[in-house]
Amino acid sequence: MEIKTGSKKTQFLLRILILLFVVSCIPAYIGVLNRAGIFIIFWERRPVLQMQPVEGFGYSTPIRSQAVTMLGLPVLLEEDGRLIPVPYLAVNEDLSRTIRSVGTGKYLPLDDGSLLFSTSDNTDPLANGRYYSLLVP
Repeated sequence: MEIKTGSKKTQFLLRILILLFVVSCIPAYIGVLNRAGIFIIFWERRPVLQMQPVEGFGYSTPIRSQAVTMLGLPVLLEEDGRLIPVPYLAVNEDLSRTIRSVGTGKYLPLDDGSLLFSTSDNTDPLANGRYYSLLVP
């Protein structure tokens, strides 16, 4: 007894349909992983429009990203289109205190949804004429 599975044309069309479905799901899945911070490939550049002096060399700006604030995702800082390297902490170093007292282009996302930062040369970002932007996932 022979079981007929359909014509070759029907099988071909079914394979094409499955392929189109799979290919259309992959970008959506990658977008979900990106927003969750699991697989970050898309970064959004947001201009820093508000800056407030805090203390010493420190300035504060709102991050305006729920993903960064709630999930603790990374945020990067650019100065005139150049990425400021992510600061590394020495043992027992308080980064917020270092930003205020030493400066030199360090930055730290705070729990209140803002970014504490200093410029690369410790100048006033409100007066130095440079363009600052945040990169967020």
